[in-house]
Amino acid sequence: MSIEVESLLLPSGRIVHNAKLELESKGSYWFKTAVHPGFSDAHAHPHVVDVGSLGSHTWNNVVEWIRGRELKIDEKALRKDVELCTQLSKLTMLKAILNGTTMIALVGNLKANYRACRELNVRPRVIVMPTIFNSEGWYTSGHILPQVINILKDLRDDSVKIGVFCHSLYFTEKEDILLSIEISRSLNLPLALHLNEGTRDLNDLRKLIRGNDCTIIGVHCIEDEDYRSLGIKVVSCPISNLFLYGRTQENLDLIDAFGTDWPNIVGSLREHVPKIISIFKLWNRVEVFKRLTSGGYKVYAHSYEGDYVFFDEDIERVLSEPLEPVYVTVGGKFVVMEHTTMGYTLDEINKMIYSVKRHIIELYPNEQYRYKKCELTT
Repeated sequence: MSIEVESLLLPSGRIVHNAKLELESKGSYWFKTAVHPGFSDAHAHPHVVDVGSLGSHTWNNVVEWIRGRELKIDEKALRKDVELCTQLSKLTMLKAILNGTTMIALVGNLKANYRACRELNVRPRVIVMPTIFNSEGWYTSGHILPQVINILKDLRDDSVKIGVFCHSLYFTEKEDILLSIEISRSLNLPLALHLNEGTRDLNDLRKLIRGNDCTIIGVHCIEDEDYRSLGIKVVSCPISNLFLYGRTQENLDLIDAFGTDWPNIVGSLREHVPKIISIFKLWNRVEVFKRLTSGGYKVYAHSYEGDYVFFDEDIERVLSEPLEPVYVTVGGKFVVMEHTTMGYTLDEINKMIYSVKRHIIELYPNEQYRYKKCELTT
């Protein structure tokens, strides 16, 4: 397959004009712009469909939010529903590739996320990371270890990687974090956790991991601290940060990659580009794009060979407010052709996600929320 591209953005940030690509399959194509690799969503909760209504209120930090939020749904019941969670995982990945996301890190229900990867014929490259959270219905490190080992034995597809995700220093027990570090180190798996989400955690983390040689991926990292001193790779989620706390990390030099956090609520990374560009308006747009694209791949040490997103618009438009891509390849194979994957358009996938979310609210309502709402209305 021969592809000619007017402007090609490479992982280095260099733009090559009149580029020619040779990929798998047959035929010849011409595009105005290509981005290599595509967008990398370095942190996504596919099973989060409700985060609570804020009104004009914002939270100070993650502890306040988790303890004070009022959800319409029973999250615990949803987590136990592997069928529904698998459906959400599939729809999240289909929505991602239609938006030009060629790599995504999925946290949450391990069984559902991995099952979705096995059952989908086309999808992005994936890092599957079970969430370790010390509350009923969630995983502990001891619970996930045998599951992770079984998945590693079962893996036949190098586009899928396994990792470990500890929720935070506040909602994951110290022993679980230390065991997660040991699992990560012994099995050579990426380890991530929510960090500095309106709090200052580096001193506590430094004390906790003392003597443990490990690389940690810090998600959110709103506060300005010396992350490099601990070798922490930073994934920023600007849209959810602004939604919850009214602020986000504004120093691009501290950020390695970006994540959506809640793709089924706030959309895919491509849709965040205008806002992210405005946040980092003092930086070169190409530098921002490197973190939006190859950044996540580098954080998770994932291959991006053959991963391209093709646009029928000029490179300047793509670097500021890219429209929906027309073609997408993962590993050199088309996963999106003419705005369509597996016979679905982005609009159709979004409608399916909306329908599933409504079904979840009806199937697993939070009775305390419903009772309180009835009290307010009466």
